[in-house]
Amino acid sequence: MNTRRAKVLIVDCDEDVLITFERLLEDEGYETTTAWTGQDARKAVQGQTFDLVLVNEYLPDMKLEDFISALRHRGYNVPCIVMQLSADRINYTGLTAGAIAVVCKWSQAKVLAVCEHVSSTMMQPQRREASVGVLSSGNHVAEGD
Repeated sequence: MNTRRAKVLIVDCDEDVLITFERLLEDEGYETTTAWTGQDARKAVQGQTFDLVLVNEYLPDMKLEDFISALRHRGYNVPCIVMQLSADRINYTGLTAGAIAVVCKWSQAKVLAVCEHVSSTMMQPQRREASVGVLSSGNHVAEGD
């Protein structure tokens, strides 16, 4: 049985959000690395391998779609989950750039549930290419290919 802990990169310019999700995920057994900006996150992925990226919908130094596209362009196909402020709308920008889910960052339980689903699916070698549902505020929206 694989007992390796999933590694999560958390990208947000709000220190309280970084600390909250770092503690939440580490309490659940994840290894975490935090980054304040898209540039900091890009540097982090050059030196480490992550199983999942949680990224705020707004980055102080680049557009969300540019961040995700830069990861993909470099061959870094880690699942990205976009955290947004509002549960009332879906940020499709991240989805069109390649994110697999959008969740409201203020719903810690939903963010954790999506992380658990993605990491359990992606940590299994035979299911690495499995499709993942796109989620917003805990509601099923569409199936990924």
